[in-house]
Amino acid sequence: LEALELIETSNDHNGGDSDAAFQKTSIRRGLMKGLILGMGRRDTESRGKALPILQEAANNADEGGFVGLRAAILNASGLIKYQMAGNSIDLLQSGAKDLDAAFRLNIYIGDARSCFQQMRNVGLIHAKLSRLTDSPELLEQAITEFKRGEKFLFRLSKNRIMGELLEIRFRLGESLVAAGRFDEAEPILSKVREERVNQADWHNEARTLELLVKCAYGMKVSGNVSVELSKRANQIKLIYEDALTNESKQERFVKVPITASNGRQILQTSSHLVKDVDLNLSMELQKISDSLFNNH
Repeated sequence: LEALELIETSNDHNGGDSDAAFQKTSIRRGLMKGLILGMGRRDTESRGKALPILQEAANNADEGGFVGLRAAILNASGLIKYQMAGNSIDLLQSGAKDLDAAFRLNIYIGDARSCFQQMRNVGLIHAKLSRLTDSPELLEQAITEFKRGEKFLFRLSKNRIMGELLEIRFRLGESLVAAGRFDEAEPILSKVREERVNQADWHNEARTLELLVKCAYGMKVSGNVSVELSKRANQIKLIYEDALTNESKQERFVKVPITASNGRQILQTSSHLVKDVDLNLSMELQKISDSLFNNH
């Protein structure tokens, strides 16, 4: 509320500013107000108020010729629509349209990092739309967008992009698994998992291992599938077995609830998929899940 009040009270024209500078400042205020309402708050009413504010700001940026600013506004609008859409196909499609427009503007001005962000975000939308509409074509489109986003990252300094690179490779692997392209997904996800181990990022390592379990389950290679499936499921077991006595992990489950909901899903998925090849391991995974997450 204080941030919104500051924006409202700073709208007086400063006579010393040029008209163009004032216009640009006014548009930026619209962007900030839209971001605060749309992403700083969780209620539907605030997010609904954000969209017309951002639409007006985007129109004003277009009239003023502020290409980069208009791209930032369209990106914000697309993200807010994605976050508030739920299973609304119309709102997801509208968000994708905003992100695609932002991407084209950032191509024009040569902003590689923003191009990556838009490709990642529109890929997430198309992956979700593919599930909602049962459309393999949209899933293939998401895969293409994740690959394209990865290419934009390579235009940037490597030490700046590792986290984002791992994220988009995870999303690419996730979409390839959903498309049943396990042979392509496995080496990508294996490398992501190695980096997560190096970073001691156990939560994202477990998320990646869940996809590798699905890969192993889906790769019907006689003699290899059961060994790889048990290996990956056991790696998940070790992560969460440690959490039974690791206070730091337990504290994270409380402070970041999504790590608990993800953990339950990862353990249950692995328990289900490994059941036919290693019943004891399946039961151990379920027992760990019950011990850790029954109260979450």
